[in-house]
Amino acid sequence: MHTRLFRLIPAACLALGMAIPAAIPALAADKPKAAPAPPPAADPYTQVQPATETLDLATYQRIRDEGFNHSHVMEFASALMDGIGPRLTGSPNLKKANEWTRDTLTKIGLENAHLEDWGEFGLGWQQLNTWARMTTPDTAILILQATPWSPSTPGPVTGDVVFVNISSDKDFDQSKGKLEGKIVLFGAMREVPPVDKALFSRYTDQELADLADFPVTGGGGMSPDMQRRLQAYVERNRLIDKIATFFADEKVAAVIEPSRDGKNGGGSGGTLFDDNGATLGRTPYIAEKRVKVPVAVAAIESYGRLYRLTQAHAPVSVEIDIETKFTGDHEHGFNTVAEIPGTDPSLKEAGGPNPGVLYQPTMRVPPVPRTWGPGREAPFSPPTDSESEYPQVGRHRAQPDLTDHSFPITDPRLLTPAYGASRASRNTNPDHPTVQAPAMSQW
Repeated sequence: MHTRLFRLIPAACLALGMAIPAAIPALAADKPKAAPAPPPAADPYTQVQPATETLDLATYQRIRDEGFNHSHVMEFASALMDGIGPRLTGSPNLKKANEWTRDTLTKIGLENAHLEDWGEFGLGWQQLNTWARMTTPDTAILILQATPWSPSTPGPVTGDVVFVNISSDKDFDQSKGKLEGKIVLFGAMREVPPVDKALFSRYTDQELADLADFPVTGGGGMSPDMQRRLQAYVERNRLIDKIATFFADEKVAAVIEPSRDGKNGGGSGGTLFDDNGATLGRTPYIAEKRVKVPVAVAAIESYGRLYRLTQAHAPVSVEIDIETKFTGDHEHGFNTVAEIPGTDPSLKEAGGPNPGVLYQPTMRVPPVPRTWGPGREAPFSPPTDSESEYPQVGRHRAQPDLTDHSFPITDPRLLTPAYGASRASRNTNPDHPTVQAPAMSQW
C-alpha cells in the first residue's frame, strides 16, 4: 500500500507539471490586453507634398462665389472709414473702431468676440479742427492738417513766415534769436513732377527681371542715391528731438512741414501724407517726449507757394489755427479677437488649447465674411492711421489692411511648406448657417 502510494506521487507531480505550462496561455488569453501605443502624430509641416494633389474644386468654387458675389468688404470699409473715420493709435476713434469690430464679428456669426489689451501705447490724441490761410501778399486757403500729437495754438495766430533749414548742428546758430512769433517752414521743398502715369500699376516682365538682377554694391545693395537718402534720414532722426526743443525755446508760433511724395508723383494734387514721419520728434506719443510747439503738414502745392515767396524775399504772413485734444497720457491698445466655431469632428478630436474649440494654425487671407468655416481665432485689428488717410505707425503696428482677417488652415495638406503660407480651406458642411453682414444703418 505504501509502496503503491509512493509510486503514485511522482506520477501525479509529473502530470501536474505538464498541466501548469499548458494552462498558462489559456489564463493569459483571459487577461485584458494593454492598448497598443498610438502611432506618433505626423508633423504636417514636415510632410512631403504629394505628387498629385486632390483638389476640392467645389469648396474652392464656394469660396470664389462668396468673395465675388456676396462680399461685404465695401460696407465694412465704409463703416470704418466713413462712419468712424481716421483712427490714430490710442485715439477715441480707434476705441470706437475696436468696439465696432467686436460687435460686427458677433453679428456675422463668430463667437467670444472680445478686446485683448496688447499694452500701453502712450498719448491719446485727436484733431478737432485745423485751418490756415495766407494773408500777405495775397489771401489764399492753405491745405494742411495737424501732425499727430501736435498741441493746439492759442486760437488763431498770425505771424511772418520764415524758412529754416537745419541739417547739421552748426545750422542752429543761423536762426538762434530770430524765430519768436514766426510761422516756420521746416523741410526742403521737393520736386513736384506732373502725374503722367497711373498711380497704381503692375510690374512688367522687364521690371520683375530688373528686380531679380538688383546690383549688390559696397553699400549693402543700395544705389548711391539711396545711400545718400538713408544718411540724410538717419541724420534727421538724430537731430529731430533737438530741433523740436530749439523751436520751443525760440517760442515759434507754429511749424509747417511739407508733405512727402508718393509713387509716380502721387503726393500732389492736394494729397498730403499726415503720418508718423511728419511728426516733430521720434516718439512724440510718449508723455515725456511730447512736442511743445504746434505743427502742421501741408500739401506740397500750399507749402511750395509759401516757400517760393520766402526765397524771393517777399514779405509773407500766415494765419493758422490748430485745435487738438489730448485724452490721456497712458492709453492702451487693443486687438479685436473672435472665434470661428469648428464643425469637423475629426479636427475636434485632434484637440487644442481650448476644450471644445478647434485650434489650427492660422494664416492671413482676404475675408469672405458671409459663411464661416471651422477654426478658432480670427484676430482683427482695425487699421490705425493719423488724422488723414495713411496708416499710422507707433510702437505697435496695427494691421494696415482693413480687409485682413485670420482664417484657419484645416487641411493637413495645406500645412506643408509649399502650401502653408499661401492657401487655406473652408468648411464644406452644407448645414453650416449662412449669416448676413450688419446693415450700414447699424453703425
